[in-house]
Amino acid sequence: MRATSDAYWNTSLPKDHDALRELDAYCQEWGGLTRAEATRRLLIEWTLLRQGKGLSVWGPSFAASGSSE
Repeated sequence: MRATSDAYWNTSLPKDHDALRELDAYCQEWGGLTRAEATRRLLIEWTLLRQGKGLSVWGPSFAASGSSE
């Protein structure tokens, strides 16, 4: 059941759109996020950047684990 205090919406892009490929790459880099969760994170990151706050706590999981590929 959806929370009534949350906002929900749908997005639409052609399946071969560059932005959708970039979103899918972002999802993979973050350990397999869904497109919805990736979009949520991007909105949060954008807000933090606009407020002049750092994103160090938002690093992808491979950065936090110290692996270097």
